Amino acid sequence: MARSVRFHPAARAQLFDLYDYIANEAGSARARGYLDRLEASCLRLADFPAMGRVADDLGPGLRLHPVDRRAIIVYRVTAETVDVLGVYHGGQDLAALSLDPPGGEDRDAAASAPRETPTKGAKPA
Repeated sequence: MARSVRFHPAARAQLFDLYDYIANEAGSARARGYLDRLEASCLRLADFPAMGRVADDLGPGLRLHPVDRRAIIVYRVTAETVDVLGVYHGGQDLAALSLDPPGGEDRDAAASAPRETPTKGAKPA
């Protein structure tokens, strides 16, 4: 059974920031293409949630999935969802980052509202 994929607000913000950075450096077409690949990788986790490696050392239930050798999707799998908690790019030190969203159980409520994925359609102003 495929799970639904939910993007935590922090993950969405990271994707928008990454888009802005790439668009500034290489143009909006390249940024859109790269974010489309990141989004496709996130959505693929619905069908293959065990694809990433277990990273309990970074937080309980966390998994990491690399994309294009430059990005890492940080997510947690539940019975019904794959919660994308962050998308980290480049040489960021994951151990130094706060990968578990604040609020403990509130993270489920925050992630449960339907959200438009950041790479479809035009970039918001």
